[in-house]
Amino acid sequence: MLLSMVTVVPWTASAAEKDVAETGATAAEAVQWVKNQNGKALDYDGYYGAQCVDLIMYYYKFLVGYNVSGNAVDYQWNSLPSGW
Repeated sequence: MLLSMVTVVPWTASAAEKDVAETGATAAEAVQWVKNQNGKALDYDGYYGAQCVDLIMYYYKFLVGYNVSGNAVDYQWNSLPSGW
């Protein structure tokens, strides 16, 4: 059995952190987006069913408006957008 869990920790964003995405999402909107995914099985690429990296792919798309690729292990080398 595969079990995954997402923990959301609320924080207060400073004025500089409020626009955290190229898509214009605020920090509060980003946290709300994550909360809205609770209980969903997300399958971003349509392969192998819902996997942990699919959530991250959707989150990138929500925050910065573009697709990322690779397996979960590849994300340790991915460059993150400024401010992340």
